Amino acid sequence: MLIYSGVVPVATALLLSKESPREIDLFALWRCIHGKGRFVAEARRRLAAHAEAGRLVCKRCRCPVQPRLFEHRAWRFVHARPQNACDLEGSEVRGLVKWELGRELLRERVYEIWEEGRSPRTAREYLRDVRLFARWHADRHRSEPVWDRVTPAQVRAFLAERGASPARTHRLLASLAKFYRYLAEVEGLPIVRDPTAPVRRPKLPKRLPTYLTPQEVARLLQAAYKNRSPKQGLRDWALLAFLYGTGLRLSEALALTYQDVAYQDGVPHAITVKGKGDKERVVVLSPTAQRALHQWLKHRNLEGSPVSPYIWSHTSGPRKGEPFSPRTVQAMLKRVARRAGLKNWEKLTPHKLRHSYASTLVEAGRSIAEVKELLGHSSIATTQVYVHISRKRLEEAARALPDVLA
Repeated sequence: MLIYSGVVPVATALLLSKESPREIDLFALWRCIHGKGRFVAEARRRLAAHAEAGRLVCKRCRCPVQPRLFEHRAWRFVHARPQNACDLEGSEVRGLVKWELGRELLRERVYEIWEEGRSPRTAREYLRDVRLFARWHADRHRSEPVWDRVTPAQVRAFLAERGASPARTHRLLASLAKFYRYLAEVEGLPIVRDPTAPVRRPKLPKRLPTYLTPQEVARLLQAAYKNRSPKQGLRDWALLAFLYGTGLRLSEALALTYQDVAYQDGVPHAITVKGKGDKERVVVLSPTAQRALHQWLKHRNLEGSPVSPYIWSHTSGPRKGEPFSPRTVQAMLKRVARRAGLKNWEKLTPHKLRHSYASTLVEAGRSIAEVKELLGHSSIATTQVYVHISRKRLEEAARALPDVLA
């Protein structure tokens, strides 16, 4: 018997095995029947056979469930019996809410990725916010939300109980607003008014981005290179130098492949970066980024996976060939910053290296338009903030005032 867990039930290997199905709880079916591959068609056929034989049951009520194909070619599982068979109480209501929301949220994620051009991570964060509201509604009202009946007062109560920061409040409201637009435009629900529209957005504080000076970056890179393991020291030094020398977002750097690198005289010269909204831009490598990437590729080509397309990937161990995870890089940066003796090292993130890159260029006299293109900003107003933190310009402006006390 195959158990539907509320997320995704059966793995491809189990579907294609010759052994009789056993009771198991796995999380690979979504990739199995929604992705691409040589065994997908056969897996779908056998899955349908299991469903017809009544071997697919709900983990909560043990009722039979059936796979169905919804809009945008999104697969989901629905009860073969009325939904009230899973009418549970207490904390398990959360699981029921997730079950009820599953079809809409899965389709909205596909919509955000393919039609709105959002990255998978952005779509996942939007849907996570919607689930937070649904769970709050289930805890507060003992029932799942009926989306066309949610009121602005309920949205305000949800935000008040969350106690989120102004920036987080903006994100929560934006996520709910996008979900309501999707329900109205795609699902065709009779949404008369978005309940988030009357809710006032808090004023965002204007804070100058913090950054490292070139001297601090040099100390950071020196600490990264001095490692007990020479290979690990080379990896840390090369990646941090590359992030600083290009100003890339961490997600952009980790997604780079060999096809994105352009060479000149056998040395990396430029890279093609896919940023937010799938917007491509060409970034010419600085001397720092050139040296770092060139040294890393020597090691990567010798000891890394020959079939992996990712540049910044593991060169040994069970994860050989897989790209570095963002959390691994963040933890490594804090570890190196602590060894380097930098102030507020616990607050240092890879994005601070991006700020350092932009701030250094502005202080060196580069125009805002040039920095905007290098950073991949869609609006020059986003880049404008780096003008206000140029220490050299502030000192020159202050010295320009005549000294009337002399």
